[in-house]
Amino acid sequence: GGGGGQVDKMEAFAPFLFPTPRQLHPVPLEFQGVAHFALLIGNNLLAEFWHLIQEGPRGPVIKAMPASDGKLNLVSDGGSGEESLIHHLLLVNRQLHLVVGQSGGERGGGSAEGEGSRGPVLLTLKPKLNGFQGQIRSFGYVGSFVAELTALQELAARGEA
Repeated sequence: GGGGGQVDKMEAFAPFLFPTPRQLHPVPLEFQGVAHFALLIGNNLLAEFWHLIQEGPRGPVIKAMPASDGKLNLVSDGGSGEESLIHHLLLVNRQLHLVVGQSGGERGGGSAEGEGSRGPVLLTLKPKLNGFQGQIRSFGYVGSFVAELTALQELAARGEA
């Protein structure tokens, strides 16, 4: 009787918020078991992620202002703003933050401001932000890395049971 095998979210994000250098390991034709598979594939996944981090941020600078509760308030540049930033990795104050929630951005109804105006978009980050200076850059979507590593950790936990 453990805690249901649920991995703590902050713990699950830690390898992506505090990446460390890793080497790719050759993948054998056969594995010694589930734990061996999960460990090796997980290592190679994090080695790929380390390479992505070394390449540096991609895309334009993100315009935003600090909001309450350690969140970010996106500043609209007049673009469509349709895309979700959930599971995008942001570089703020030389620290990595993962976007774990996004709210707002709804189109205003028949308000005086006109039909095309949008409400503010709030981003929830892990870890929370303590204010910031300078630019915010994005490494892009890393949700597939997070999902794959979480699945490998769950597989390994089941393999040990």
